[in-house]
Amino acid sequence: MAGFKVFIAESNNPEDFYLGRLDGHAAHEVLKVRRISSAYRIVLNREMLRKAIVYAAKAGADIFHLSCHGNADGVQLTDGECLSWGELADEFAPFATARRILVNSTCEGGHVGVSKAFREAPVRFGYLCGSSDETVGYADSCLAWSILYNVLANEESISQRAFQKAIDKVNAALPGEFVYRRWVEGDGRYKVYPSPDGGKPLTGARRRKRI
Repeated sequence: MAGFKVFIAESNNPEDFYLGRLDGHAAHEVLKVRRISSAYRIVLNREMLRKAIVYAAKAGADIFHLSCHGNADGVQLTDGECLSWGELADEFAPFATARRILVNSTCEGGHVGVSKAFREAPVRFGYLCGSSDETVGYADSCLAWSILYNVLANEESISQRAFQKAIDKVNAALPGEFVYRRWVEGDGRYKVYPSPDGGKPLTGARRRKRI
């Protein structure tokens, strides 16, 4: 069993729940198959998100996986409330540390605005992961996180090298411009991988998540 734990919070809209378009649930099934310690909770509003964050911290989770709708400005929970990236960073104060990872399964979950918000927060994640594309197809989202967690399970690690390998495999298989942003304490900023000017340009078709 891989030596890391994942907590998944699913906060999609009511239609997604009715139609079963739940990529957080799909990711949880992959984690169970790979025997990675994980927990899954449905989060309908901000109060439940707060409870989930506290629970994940107490459970010692290494990765918090948030599945919901979003855009360049932030995320939307099941009840329709929108949280800016800054508000989301504030909510994650009980959980975020330099050793933990936030996976944003949202459209533009890897947007630079996420890293800016956490850079300014009093506590921050060591890694932020998500798609920097405007829209990501539901099937592509399910496949992306399946690939990510399979690679991390094979590597038995959530190290920088393991994450680079995972992101490379996701982007080789799917559109969506998936990235991770790693906090560099000495620079006081998040460094993106793959870098647009580092020989691996971000490319990908524009596709809508959960149509």
